[in-house]
Amino acid sequence: MLDFTGFFQELNKQKDLIKQLVEQNQRLTEENLSLKNRHDVALNTISFLQDEIQKLKDEIAGLKGQKPKPKIPPSTLEGANSKENSQNKIPRGTSPRRKKTNQLHIHVRTRIKPVNIPDAAIYKGYKKFTVQDIIIQPNNTVFELERWQLPDGSYINGELPKNIQGHYGPQLISYIIHQYYGCRVTQPLLFSQLKEIGVLISEGQLNNVLIQNKNSFHEEKDGLLAAGILAGQLKVDDTGARHNGQNGYSTVIGNDYFTAVTSTDSKSRINFLQILHGSNPQYLINEDTAEYIENIKSENWLSGYLLVQASKKIMNQEEWNRFLIDINLTAEADIRLATEAALFASLIENGMPKNIGIHGDDAGQFNAFVRSLCWVHQERHYRKIIPADEETGNAIEEIREGIWDLYKGLKAYKIAPSYNLRNVFEQKFENLFSKT
Repeated sequence: MLDFTGFFQELNKQKDLIKQLVEQNQRLTEENLSLKNRHDVALNTISFLQDEIQKLKDEIAGLKGQKPKPKIPPSTLEGANSKENSQNKIPRGTSPRRKKTNQLHIHVRTRIKPVNIPDAAIYKGYKKFTVQDIIIQPNNTVFELERWQLPDGSYINGELPKNIQGHYGPQLISYIIHQYYGCRVTQPLLFSQLKEIGVLISEGQLNNVLIQNKNSFHEEKDGLLAAGILAGQLKVDDTGARHNGQNGYSTVIGNDYFTAVTSTDSKSRINFLQILHGSNPQYLINEDTAEYIENIKSENWLSGYLLVQASKKIMNQEEWNRFLIDINLTAEADIRLATEAALFASLIENGMPKNIGIHGDDAGQFNAFVRSLCWVHQERHYRKIIPADEETGNAIEEIREGIWDLYKGLKAYKIAPSYNLRNVFEQKFENLFSKT
C-alpha cells in the first residue's frame, strides 16, 4: 500500500500558507480602504477650511472697507453685447432719433410703379424704402494663364495677380480669419458653414489658412509695440496665464495710443526688457551698460570689466550667450545684471528715451527707466493697516482722504496746468507723504 502521509502533510502546509496569505491580503485591503477614507476626509476638511478662511478674509476686508475677493464667472462669447451689459444701455425712446440709412452704401436701386395708374393721375415723385440684405455665395474664378513659346524653345506664362497667394481668394481668407478670431466661431463649425455655402475646402486646408503665412500680422504687432514705446509714458502690468497646461505670464504694455499683450514663461526684469525689444532682443556693452550696473550695484568692477572685454557691437541672443562664456562670467547674479544692462543699453541705442516713464505697481520686474507708481496701489497699503486705537484709525483715514484729494487735484491740473498750481500740489505732496 502506498504511503500518502508525507504528501498530505505538505498539502496541509500549503493550505495553511495560502490561508495566511489570504488573511494578510484582506488585512492590507482593509488598511488601504482605511487610508483612502482618511485621505478623502482630509481633502474634504482642507477644502472646507479653505472656504472658511476665504470667508473670514472677505469679512475682514468688509470690516476694513475693502472689497472681498471677486467671484469671476466663466467667460462668455457674448462680449460687449451680453445681457450683463444691457443694463448700461440708454433706454429706448430717450435718445434723439437719427436716420441710420443715410450712412448706407446703396448697391441696387429699383423703381416700382403702382399696378394701375389712372389717366388723370399726376406723378409726385417717390417714397424711399430701404432694405438691407447680404449675399453669401461662392465666387469662383478661373485664371487662364497663357503660355507662349519663344524662338529659343523656352516658355513664358501669364502671372497671377499679386493678391492671389493660393487657391483661396483674399475675401474668403479674410472671412475665415474674421469668423474664427473675431467672432470666435470654432473650427468645426466654421468648416460646416463653409461647406454649406459651397466652398470646397478640407479640414487640413482650413487649418492651414488659420495658422500659416501669418508673418505679416506678427510684423504688424511687433511694429505696433516698437512705435508705441516712443509715444510717451508706458503703463505696464502682468498677470498669470496658462497655455497648453503650462503656467506662464501675460505682460500688458500700453498708453493712450496702443496696447500690446505678450505671453511668456517668465516675469523677470530681463523678460520685461526683452519684450520692449520685440521679437529680436539685442545686447550692447557701452557707457549706458556701465551706468545701469552702477545704479543697481555699488561695486563698479562688473561694469568696468565688461567695458574692457566688449567690442561695443550689438549682439543677438546667440552671440550674447557666447560672449558670456568667452569672458568666463559664471555667477548667476552677475549674468543676470549684465544681461539686464546690455538689454537696457541696446534699447537706448535704438532710440528709446532714457527718461521714459514706466507706470504701474511696485513690482520689481518693471524697475527700469523712470518709475511712477499707481495711486490705487499706494493707497491700498493704508487700507490694509489695522489701527490699534481710534486715534490711529482717524490718522489713517486722513492720509487716505489726502491721497485721493491730491489725485483729483492732479487730474484737474492735467487739464489746465499752471505754474502756481504746480507749486501748490508739490507742497501738498511733500506735506502728505512726509507724514508716512
